[in-house]
Amino acid sequence: MTTHQLLVRNTVWHAGVTVVGLLVGLLMSAVLARGLGPALMGDFAYIGWAARLLETVAMLAFGLAAVRYTATARAQGDPALAIGILRFLVRRQLGATAVVVVVVIPAILAFAPASLRWPFVIAVLTLFPETLEAMWMRGTYGAQRYDLTARNSTIKMSVQLLATVAALAGGLGLVGAFAAGTVATMVGCALQRRSAQALYPPAAASVPPGLRREIRDFVLPLSAVAVFQKLIWDRSEVFVLRFYVGPEDIAFYSLAFGLVARAMILPGMVVGALLPAFSALHGQGDLHEFRVVYRSAIRYAALIGTPLAAVIVGVATPTIELLYGAPYLPVVPLLRLLIAMALLGAVRDVAWLALEATGARRAMLTAAGTSFAVDLALAVVLIPRFGVMGAVAAAGTAQTLLSLWSFIAIRHRSQCTVGPSDLARILLAGTLAALATWLSAPARPAVLSIAVACLAGVVTYAVAGALFGVVRPREWTALGAGARRLVSLRPTA
Repeated sequence: MTTHQLLVRNTVWHAGVTVVGLLVGLLMSAVLARGLGPALMGDFAYIGWAARLLETVAMLAFGLAAVRYTATARAQGDPALAIGILRFLVRRQLGATAVVVVVVIPAILAFAPASLRWPFVIAVLTLFPETLEAMWMRGTYGAQRYDLTARNSTIKMSVQLLATVAALAGGLGLVGAFAAGTVATMVGCALQRRSAQALYPPAAASVPPGLRREIRDFVLPLSAVAVFQKLIWDRSEVFVLRFYVGPEDIAFYSLAFGLVARAMILPGMVVGALLPAFSALHGQGDLHEFRVVYRSAIRYAALIGTPLAAVIVGVATPTIELLYGAPYLPVVPLLRLLIAMALLGAVRDVAWLALEATGARRAMLTAAGTSFAVDLALAVVLIPRFGVMGAVAAAGTAQTLLSLWSFIAIRHRSQCTVGPSDLARILLAGTLAALATWLSAPARPAVLSIAVACLAGVVTYAVAGALFGVVRPREWTALGAGARRLVSLRPTA
């Protein structure tokens, strides 16, 4: 298959699992919020944030290296070397995870509050299946078989939802919620390992010393980048908030952040399959196709993310009350502010993946380190005075800085441009869609009324997009052909 065909196929599969993940994640957040209540939900969010940060520290950049170097080896016709690289990195990943667990567990037992101690321990021990699952999944990504990861991820998410419902129904609280996640992660790890090993030859080639040094030089700086990026994009302000606000405010901030992240999963459909494609094109030296894919991905990420952000802004109040109840209404203003910078982040992910594929270690380290310093400094200054709004301001400033830096860096490195006129028309159509959704939104939570308001926003966006030329004629033709094929399907035995 050509690079274009592979990218389209992988994007379709990634889109499917993305939609499933969005729905399951939304159900999961509602189950946790109602089952735990605002106070325990704040503790759950804090432990979850700490566990994700520890996972990033344990993962370092081994996952990125697995995708980049396995995809490159396969593109150069050497699958035996690709599996050799994957196994080489999996062994080092296991060692790094063991170091993190051995260091962190005693600290938790010594210093964590009694009510959070065992949930923390379970979350940290889950790092073993989490990091190994991530590595085997990256090996499948390197082989550009997103259909397998989509199937495995769907099974894992279903297991986690059912296990969480059972744990909370049984009154197991935080311990049960984290234990359910551990069970699902172990299932996911086993599935991803089996799928990845089936894609490569059983005999692995040894990794040459020169390539080992190259991988090391790739992993070391990008490990720092990964940690900084996690701190910037995964509400690192929670650490400072813990000293100045109650667990309820942390729950509101984390819930808003989590909802925004789930919403931006949809434009992530465009981004999810890009790293192996970019890596293969970079390995082949096809700079022209690299630029074409980059610019198209930027446009499609904005095209999908903008109407989603517009609809969320318009129906935030009745939707939050419907899903989580009136006690969670303080989430609404936070959600509206965070969705704008999340849209910028969804577009920025394309530039960031392009930098990863080209190995722009210095630019990424500088951008991530500077943005994290800005985020931390603003959080320390603003949160004591403004609480969660200060956290939003700190996160928004840092993420905007990182996004701008990413676009400039990839333009200087590979002459990739973003198409500003296309983006301006998309944002204008999105603004009109947000206004239409807001005017149509019901005062009280009702499923049908919320759906009507969302439909009004989507129709407005489509009409404005047609008038402003947001969607091109060939894209309308492709959409029409796809709709006709879907309608013409007949059920079979």
